[in-house]
Amino acid sequence: MAIHSGTRYWDNFSKAPFDEVKMAPETRQLLQEAAFFDPVPTVKRVDFIATPHRGSYRATGWVLGLIRKIVTLPGTLVSQFQVLFKNQAFAALNMSPGNPFTRALAASPIDPKIQTHSIIAVLGKGPLTGRTDGVVSYESAHIEGVESEKIIQSGHSTQSNPETIEEVRRILRTHLGVQ
Repeated sequence: MAIHSGTRYWDNFSKAPFDEVKMAPETRQLLQEAAFFDPVPTVKRVDFIATPHRGSYRATGWVLGLIRKIVTLPGTLVSQFQVLFKNQAFAALNMSPGNPFTRALAASPIDPKIQTHSIIAVLGKGPLTGRTDGVVSYESAHIEGVESEKIIQSGHSTQSNPETIEEVRRILRTHLGVQ
């Protein structure tokens, strides 16, 4: 919603141009919408909360397996993507730091017309380097160029933390011009 994709996501899956890959028309349309996009024109501000911009070390192993068992796709999507999921590049989609999709996302600059704020949760006290919220490291959640960055002493599910709620209110009041 806030970046120009170019071909960077498709390039992770195939060396062939998108238009040259054979697939069902319905699958082509879904993939085109998922892999090629521009910022949504009505988006003016984005507030990141515990966002793993560079992936999460917890997005691998048994946690990823559990998520795959819990999250299911509707039957029509499964049938349309069945052939594609046999391709190793598609089967390996996850948010681990080394995943090509994650690296492409991290390398995608946010549209400069969009104002951004980060609320980053970390556990414990001390220097931020090397700290996590139990799921996302500070280094993954931190991005340069945001208008504000608020560090909250919290675990990953920080959205219910009173400090996080107050920071979201502050950002919204600023956006509305109300102090």
